[in-house]
Amino acid sequence: LGTPHEAAASFGLLCALPYVNDEACAIETAKRNLDNITALLWDGKGFNDRPKVSGRVPNKLATLAQALLTLAEVTHDSSYHAYAKAALEDVLRYQVKTGPFAGAIHQYAPGAGTGDGRFFPYYAARCVPPLLQAYEVFGDARYLEAARLTLEFLKNSMATDGSWPQIVYDNTKLASWPR
Repeated sequence: LGTPHEAAASFGLLCALPYVNDEACAIETAKRNLDNITALLWDGKGFNDRPKVSGRVPNKLATLAQALLTLAEVTHDSSYHAYAKAALEDVLRYQVKTGPFAGAIHQYAPGAGTGDGRFFPYYAARCVPPLLQAYEVFGDARYLEAARLTLEFLKNSMATDGSWPQIVYDNTKLASWPR
């Protein structure tokens, strides 16, 4: 257990449920992983990126939220909703709302403070499905608006060849490689 992004394995397992031989075992495996991630990374307000190190990585939190929302749906256990909401509230907190970087999501927030001014379009795109899932589960239009803003950022940061820079910095510089 090291980061919230490890929840992607549980999310993949939950998505594969229709194709596995032992659904109960698959659900229990995903639940055990997500419960361990929660116990290890939850600081009472949100999820840190590493054990005992205060800091948030929004795209990883979105992955965790998506896994938690899916687990709640599969198990009919809404206790996971509060953790998913907390993770997504941090995604919203680190999204730029206005200006030339509207829709961008900071890559990292050391000490769970302000964002670091680095925006990774690919990681921002990773946040869209969990935001839409949260909108469907909770009916909170802020999640839908955040997804819409992220798509605007992706449109605005796309290169003419259809690719995205690796990093967009808040000082307008770009790191175009590696792609």
